[in-house]
Amino acid sequence: MTADEKNSKLHDDAIDAINLLYNDMGVDVEHAKSNIRALIEDLEIKLDALS
Repeated sequence: MTADEKNSKLHDDAIDAINLLYNDMGVDVEHAKSNIRALIEDLEIKLDALS
């Protein structure tokens, strides 16, 4: 598995885990997904800047 594949899987796993948590708390999952994607994109930009 390449680094990109691992990152993609971690990305998907993180979104799934947070969706489950938000769903359990009664939060609008679609809104939560949008927020999570924005956070992940921000983290990816910061990680790219470090490498």
